[in-house]
Amino acid sequence: MFNKGFTLLRLIIILAIVGVLIAIPGRFYYDYVSRAKISSLLSAIRSEKIKLAEEVKKHKKVNDNHRIVIDTNHIEDNSMLIVSPIIIDDNIYWGCNRIGLEASQVPHFCRLNDFTSQQISISSQVNCQVSQGILYDETTKMFSVNVQVNGKVVSLGNFKSIKEASQSYTNYLNV
Repeated sequence: MFNKGFTLLRLIIILAIVGVLIAIPGRFYYDYVSRAKISSLLSAIRSEKIKLAEEVKKHKKVNDNHRIVIDTNHIEDNSMLIVSPIIIDDNIYWGCNRIGLEASQVPHFCRLNDFTSQQISISSQVNCQVSQGILYDETTKMFSVNVQVNGKVVSLGNFKSIKEASQSYTNYLNV
């Protein structure tokens, strides 16, 4: 007569479908949690952004000291977010440079004003200035700390984590 129950092939197909249906929302949830945590960090620096905006308006010029580096290593390993002001028609706008973060992990504000560029060479002086001297190389998965000394870019070393790189950069600034 009729065989009641599932064959092994049907069971494997059903498990594969259920696995895919469970995995898809998991990634969306993870990105949602990352965006919420980063939004909280961006809210925490609001007063710092206001101070920097006033200074930029006063001098009508943006320099390396006007960038805010946010360590997001607790959200995603080896990641950070750099918030930078730009002046357009005497108005100040803020943009984000993501390092080690996907666009889906950052708030809408950072996706609209995304300064992250793959076109800038890792060793270039421009990239050093954009990232406050801490660079992330996608190919080696290492952070390098570069500083300008007498107009030349000097490397302080390569590090596996953003925390080590940040500590090295901070130690250099305090010397």
